[in-house]
Amino acid sequence: LQRHKEAFERERAERLEAAMREIEDKRAQRLAAIDRETEERRLAAADALERDVRRVADALLTRVSGLVVDEVRMALASVAGAELDQPAWARFEERLRALPAEQRARLAEAARGTVTVMTPRPLPPATADAARVALLELLGARQVTFATDPDLLLGVALDAGGLRLDGTIAVRLEALERSFATALDTVGEIAPSPRAPATERTR
Repeated sequence: LQRHKEAFERERAERLEAAMREIEDKRAQRLAAIDRETEERRLAAADALERDVRRVADALLTRVSGLVVDEVRMALASVAGAELDQPAWARFEERLRALPAEQRARLAEAARGTVTVMTPRPLPPATADAARVALLELLGARQVTFATDPDLLLGVALDAGGLRLDGTIAVRLEALERSFATALDTVGEIAPSPRAPATERTR
């Protein structure tokens, strides 16, 4: 009887120990699952916050760049006047004379038809006459027309048979806007700082 009792106690102890091990294993698995779920939620929240911050930053930078360009445009519009048109043509003529031979040859080929000189305001008669003489000399252009576009602000643009040589402030402002866009793209490509590792749960 004593032996049966001892055997029963040993079996009960072994079963209890096995049950405790099973309980502990299940507890550890559950805690690990909770840790994984918590970490996934933390990362998802961090990613969402990062996207929100980047979206707001991009919108802010885009707005700021637009304001800068608009301010520059308004400042130039306030100072650009007819008294600057003759120097603007002189500068454009210098640029035309300095063109590489190949580029000027292509422009001269295109200039066999009508050549249009675009300015923000009508050129003074003497300046327009000088432009006709220069375009005949440099490009062989015999038919020159003049057109105005206030949005050009300052400078001269030349259209010849589909080719355009632009020396206006407007095109430079467009280049400035593209530079801002490129800068924003560069900011967007900057990798975020590494996230801090999750704190390990104490079991």
